Amino acid sequence: MTENKPRITYMPVLRQNKPYNHFFDLRKEGVLAVTMAVPMELLAVHEHQAQRNHGQSLNMLASRGGLSPCEMLAVLENRPWAAMPDALAEKKLTTILSMRGCLNDGI
Repeated sequence: MTENKPRITYMPVLRQNKPYNHFFDLRKEGVLAVTMAVPMELLAVHEHQAQRNHGQSLNMLASRGGLSPCEMLAVLENRPWAAMPDALAEKKLTTILSMRGCLNDGI
């Protein structure tokens, strides 16, 4: 008997090792909203970049907790990962999702 794994529909935005006040710090830098998850169908066309940047499939990355905002942005922009300030990554990620009509999914 083959066990069916649930289909992952959203990639979590990883916020590990961030202190409680991290969100307040982002707010001070002008970040008005943070993204908690990104639709997998939006990321699917960038699977090759996720594989290049992390050596894992999108499903594997999602099952392991997701990607940080900076990592998610690099995948969506089809470029290698490069460190950037959290506030800048959050703003750029929100802008991309807004342009692609993904901000009103309740996530």
